[in-house]
Amino acid sequence: MTLIVGTLCADGMFFCSDSEESTALGNKSVKKLYSIGGQSWHMFLGAAGFGPLCDVAIGRIAAEAKLKETDFLAFHESIVGEEIGAIYDKYIHYSLPHNVQYERQISVVVGIVDKDTRRGFLYRTHEEIFQPISDLYACAGAGKGIADYYLGGLFQDFRAPTFSGRIPLIKEAERLIQFVMKEAKESVGGVGGNTNTMSFFWDSPQSVGDGSFGSGWDARQPNLRDLIDHFWLENPKA
Repeated sequence: MTLIVGTLCADGMFFCSDSEESTALGNKSVKKLYSIGGQSWHMFLGAAGFGPLCDVAIGRIAAEAKLKETDFLAFHESIVGEEIGAIYDKYIHYSLPHNVQYERQISVVVGIVDKDTRRGFLYRTHEEIFQPISDLYACAGAGKGIADYYLGGLFQDFRAPTFSGRIPLIKEAERLIQFVMKEAKESVGGVGGNTNTMSFFWDSPQSVGDGSFGSGWDARQPNLRDLIDHFWLENPKA
């Protein structure tokens, strides 16, 4: 299992993931975020679910994007959608036993950047459906519930119909996501290891950040209990 988070921010796009993969022999550290770029576009990919099929999906989508590099930005939704459909048709076909279908499920979060217009697009797969995301964030994996809850709190004022606030910067979103990842690792099985990040800044279209939160980031995060204790009465009245 895993946790993938992709966000659209005022100054660019930010993706992060944990790095733990559970196997029959124990846990191991793996790469779960990938990026690929063309002359006028860039794409981030993060996959959660059945590890071998996640690798196949990332590889096929990336290969198809490079093959159709010139037209990819204009037709990325149909190109990626067709690849996801083909993957499900081949590896998670309805004729397979239900337990095999369940075991092989994957979810892919995709971020597309239009370098010329400084626009970003987020998508998440739901089975064979390649779904455009209207929110400023998209999550997948075992920690999705926790991530949706906290990220909804950060971005709720920036969505239709109110649009009442300023869209967060990457550094602001990153601080909250650090807290989200810590909570997910402590409370959700299968989310663990180092936290890897990728970022794309509108002002630096030729440079893609690929790294991590750095040493000791989790120790600097507050505990959820400490944040909510203030709101509880020690001696509530009957």
